[in-house]
Amino acid sequence: MSKQSNTAIFIILATIVNILIMLAIFVIFFVVAGLIFDLNGNLGVIMLGLSFIVAIGGSIFIYSKLVNWAVVKFNLEEKLVPLFSRKKGRKK
Repeated sequence: MSKQSNTAIFIILATIVNILIMLAIFVIFFVVAGLIFDLNGNLGVIMLGLSFIVAIGGSIFIYSKLVNWAVVKFNLEEKLVPLFSRKKGRKK
């Protein structure tokens, strides 16, 4: 397999894992909030929004740590194409 196909597969799998992490954090946070608080009325809407925000922030944090770990563990720097590279000819 080429570096381009490895990169495409890695991005697709990492995106799926990120979505699953976000869903898991959202459900866990909302269920725990439902056990602690009575979610009738406005508090339910507030907890739903807070669950969404916590899920996004938590998934970004976990995703970045997981990707960094995978890159180091499986030595992916030499197997993947860099997504963001410096333009040639540019000086600092």
